[in-house]
Amino acid sequence: MTLTKSNLRMLDSGFITPLDYGAAGDNSTDDTTAIQSALDSTYGVIDLAGKTYRITSELTLTRGGVVIRNGTLRYDGAENTLVNLLHIYGTEGSEDNNTLTVNTTIGSSTLTVGISNIGDYTAGEWIQITGVADVSSNSGGFLHGELHQIYSKDSAGGTLELLTAVSGNLKTSDTTKAQQITTMLENIIIENMTFQGSGETTTELVGSTPLATDGSTATVTVTQTAHGLSTGDSVYISQAEATGGITGADITGSFTVTVTDANTYTYTAGGTSSSATSGGGSSVVTTYGLNRGIYANIVSNVHVKNCTFKDLTYSVVFEKVYSGSIDNNTYYGPGYPEEATLKLLSFCSRISIRDNKLLYPGTAIKVGDTAGSTTQVNIHDNLVDNIGYIGVDISPNVRQVRINDNTFRFRNRFTDNDSYSYGVYNQGWDCDIVNNTFDGVTNTGILWGCYAKTDSIFGDSPDNTDLPTSYLPFPACHISGNTILGSQDNKANYAIQIKNGISGTGHIHGMRILNNYTYGFNSSVYLNNTSSIATETNPGWKDTIVSNNVFISTPDSNASDPHGIHFKNDSAQTSSYALRSLFTNNIFDDRSTDTNINLANLVDLYDNTNSKYLNASKSNFMGNILNADASTTSKALVFATSTSDTSQTTEGVNLMGNIFVNFGTTDTEDDVLTDISGNSHYFVGTPTGDTSADDATFWGLNVWSSIEDTGWTGTT
Repeated sequence: MTLTKSNLRMLDSGFITPLDYGAAGDNSTDDTTAIQSALDSTYGVIDLAGKTYRITSELTLTRGGVVIRNGTLRYDGAENTLVNLLHIYGTEGSEDNNTLTVNTTIGSSTLTVGISNIGDYTAGEWIQITGVADVSSNSGGFLHGELHQIYSKDSAGGTLELLTAVSGNLKTSDTTKAQQITTMLENIIIENMTFQGSGETTTELVGSTPLATDGSTATVTVTQTAHGLSTGDSVYISQAEATGGITGADITGSFTVTVTDANTYTYTAGGTSSSATSGGGSSVVTTYGLNRGIYANIVSNVHVKNCTFKDLTYSVVFEKVYSGSIDNNTYYGPGYPEEATLKLLSFCSRISIRDNKLLYPGTAIKVGDTAGSTTQVNIHDNLVDNIGYIGVDISPNVRQVRINDNTFRFRNRFTDNDSYSYGVYNQGWDCDIVNNTFDGVTNTGILWGCYAKTDSIFGDSPDNTDLPTSYLPFPACHISGNTILGSQDNKANYAIQIKNGISGTGHIHGMRILNNYTYGFNSSVYLNNTSSIATETNPGWKDTIVSNNVFISTPDSNASDPHGIHFKNDSAQTSSYALRSLFTNNIFDDRSTDTNINLANLVDLYDNTNSKYLNASKSNFMGNILNADASTTSKALVFATSTSDTSQTTEGVNLMGNIFVNFGTTDTEDDVLTDISGNSHYFVGTPTGDTSADDATFWGLNVWSSIEDTGWTGTT
């Protein structure tokens, strides 16, 4: 190399800038080639010198041990398709993909690949473990997979010792394989950078009739010539309003233009019927650049911090990343309504998402994808504002996510529309959702819909006979210390919703709902056995704790679900469990003044819709305050609604120390509380227990307000 003033400085300083390769950094000149040369160099630090560089194609980084800092990359290419401003990637292996010969259980760090295959592996290299089993009970096609580094190998035994323990059961019956990774990039830092995409273009649908439907599906046609599109461009369709001939439809989704003149997109209609006139009404087609700021794939120890992302659909996307962080960044939307601004795809593990500001996203954070599992993710201390759809969306094959101390605000709080939003939509095995604020949710604040197969990947031998020797036999979720506020005008559905879709045993053990404050929802807590577990015996919840919460419901005239807690059973079983549960020190306050909600009770363990009951034996209802609007005739606490439900048992239930206020316009005890005998027992002292099912049950030491003497049948 000829020594010049420029390269002497490079040798002395230990870092390079794109200016040293001929970049202008003036936000006008195409600097793509110069920046790529800097990325391809051997320098460990690439400093952009505080300048703005115009690029017209994807930049790539294929080496580790690099710091990129201090500048702006602005994409100004012509494509309306998926372009990464910076793509960081290693190399997958393909030559060795050996099937495990012995099952490996959760928590183990030893893999057996067999003596004949052990020579394919080397200590220190990375492997990708993949299986073919669907871990979801509703056939969602979500597979299990993990990334691990080999610590050592035993050639004589044909085993590999991993640096970290596996998070799922790895079974030979699932054809689980250990595949070498040829190049795992390590130690990459992106800091103090700005990534700016090409923004968005929005035009109305024009041309032929865009919508034709049979009531269940519909087809939208987009003409390239009318919209300035090309083959390969990415398009997002959304319905602005249900006007202009489009009625009852839910037009939303993204697709890629693949033909010369026109492309069609088929969607499921949201209404029972849909129709359209030519011209498309008020529906719009929105063409984004679909740019991603950073896409990191097959990387270990990668950190993105103190960066700004503008005019991008995606800010950061991790896939096959082991140990990484996304900290102190700012994203300025808008993003696609159903696409995540920040995504952790398959095979990610040990990821921190902290102190970011995500402004005007569609979905803010997506965790998980179909190809492999993502585990050990911590999402904390983020501000997510003006969300259009979901705050955090978690896939069924995800484990060990903690969401704490975040603020999520939704853009449709003060609008009366049906653009449903969720604070957290979690379908993973377990999750901690602690000390967050959800402001302006229109559908559900926190939804944990666990659609998992026990005794498969995550659930380990859940049969009662095997429990003493099992590890992680049942899923559970911890929801604590959250403030959950519903929308202002369009009353939201549920503050907390738990969907039990678990196959194998059908049980959720150890749900903890503690110290939450909820306001502005039709129902505060909703627990439902879904139809996906129709073949399970007695599905439900056991060992549940609902304690120290303040539930203030504001149901509207369309609310028939109980306003406080509703246990529902949509499975095919006639009974289900809610036994050994603790409901203590909660406040249930119904603030509705609507007179059309009289059938909705505050706490209901009987499914009126499906005429099914829950076994609530050995449960404790103590120290709660249940307050209803004086205009209602709803009941405070319902086990069943008639004497015919004699198979329900409330044996061993304690109902003590509660305060019931403003229940029953007829001022009789049956308007306050119903149990399986059809009689209500209010007493101080020895329990009456007039049926065998009520044996050892304590109905006592409660306070009953607004009940006349003529309606009091209990003992004193």
